[in-house]
Amino acid sequence: MTRNGRASTRVVRRYELICRHIRRVLPGFDRFQIEEQYGKVALRWRSRHSDKSYGAHLTSDGSLRFFALATLLNLPAEMLDRLVNEMRHIGGLEDGSAFPYVQDGPLLALEIGLERIRSECPGFDAWLRRLESLGEAAT
Repeated sequence: MTRNGRASTRVVRRYELICRHIRRVLPGFDRFQIEEQYGKVALRWRSRHSDKSYGAHLTSDGSLRFFALATLLNLPAEMLDRLVNEMRHIGGLEDGSAFPYVQDGPLLALEIGLERIRSECPGFDAWLRRLESLGEAAT
């Protein structure tokens, strides 16, 4: 297999991993469907229970946020590095000033503890409770 073939296989496996994580929270989710519309990329997703695809306008804010979070947390380290560097550039932080590095997030969360995070961030706690209830409803 060529180097591009290996990279392509890794990308497909990463995509499938992201879809599996989303299905754990939204069991009706099947896969993303990327379409070009008016010169821009439109993100749509397909349901496991029908042939329909859904756009952002038919998807709850919480689901869209979860799509973004699941994708971000499952990016390979080299993509996170590139993303952080782009964010530094956009934010004018190329001089090395303090910026919360994405890969440190899980370690910081472990150190702080989920209960403390939930108690100090009521919006995050409400979002987690909603996700937990969706998981319970699916079982």
